[in-house]
Amino acid sequence: MRVLSLKITIALCLLLGCLAGCELSDYTSNRVPSVGGNAEIMVVMDSTKWTTETGITLRKILEEPIEGLPQQEPRFDLLYMHPKNFSGFIRKHRNIIFVTSFEDQSTAGRKMQEFYSKKSIEQIKVDPNLYMYTRENQYAKDQKMMFLYGATDKRLIDNLIKHKTKIYSFFHDVEIKRIEKTLRMDDSSKVLAKKFRKKFDIGLKVPAGYVKVKENSNFLWIGEKSPRSYQNIFMAAKPYTSESDFSVDSIVAWRRSLGRRYVNNPKRDSAFMDIQVELPIAARLMPVKDYFIVEYRGLWAWADKSKGGPFLGYAFVDERRDKIYYIEGYTYAPSEEKRDIINKIEAILRSFLPTPAQDKPKKSVTTEAKEKSS
Repeated sequence: MRVLSLKITIALCLLLGCLAGCELSDYTSNRVPSVGGNAEIMVVMDSTKWTTETGITLRKILEEPIEGLPQQEPRFDLLYMHPKNFSGFIRKHRNIIFVTSFEDQSTAGRKMQEFYSKKSIEQIKVDPNLYMYTRENQYAKDQKMMFLYGATDKRLIDNLIKHKTKIYSFFHDVEIKRIEKTLRMDDSSKVLAKKFRKKFDIGLKVPAGYVKVKENSNFLWIGEKSPRSYQNIFMAAKPYTSESDFSVDSIVAWRRSLGRRYVNNPKRDSAFMDIQVELPIAARLMPVKDYFIVEYRGLWAWADKSKGGPFLGYAFVDERRDKIYYIEGYTYAPSEEKRDIINKIEAILRSFLPTPAQDKPKKSVTTEAKEKSS
């Protein structure tokens, strides 16, 4: 349970903070790794703000349920920390957000302002629209810190609402990049990576433990060896003939045909993968590496409803090769929380790169895709 893991994290930080003491210098702490759970953020702010509109607004942004999961799971787990307790080992947390308004002259408010640079305080006097800056590796390795602020409480709350996507995306991208760094390949997975490169002109970081499930000239399916829970990835390509190929409706129809034709159990006619179209599919345009892609999040299920779970898919066009690609990762993990699993799948999918021998692909996206994914 995540609630239990949060309590353990807090207790560990407090214990080690007492052992380490406040005398630890930033020089020393920069040599130790950051701590904290996956998708976990420590929030440092006045306790009054945490329990009122400012804190409520921040929690709505960062604890919003992730799209495309079968049950509600928050984007992040939040740890609250009072500014007077932010010292010692606690400062080593991997993700930290500081939140304050400069009109707050309470004891806690003045303490919070000590964490902010003099430059940011001076700049906001000139431009009250400024709302955020970031730092990294200040107290530990691989640490990301965000400082959110406003000249007044009202301006602070308005800033949170206006820039909520940037606030969330910053830490989400940080988490995905961290996961990507932890992906390890073995000899077998390197062979699979070469298959992706040869078949699709795309490099992909295939984790150790994956094996080939099915392959044909324009399709490759790989997955983990596990009868109960698993993560699988498949990719397909076809000629790109017109902008209509890249519409959401066309991609979804193509995806459903791939499931029926390839992702199936040939021993049972009703055992093939389909998209649960009864539930909304979340689609959005986003840049990944040198491509503009449309990301799809939703739920898959065998046609006979015997299995199901979340999926994450990317569709993108390479006009130089006149091809359209679709790559998807999906999981089957009954009775398990899915957030960390789908985040790992995202890290794998985002690792794709055009082969080094090729020229940089054109940034290809259609007006129709923009409209339908917005």
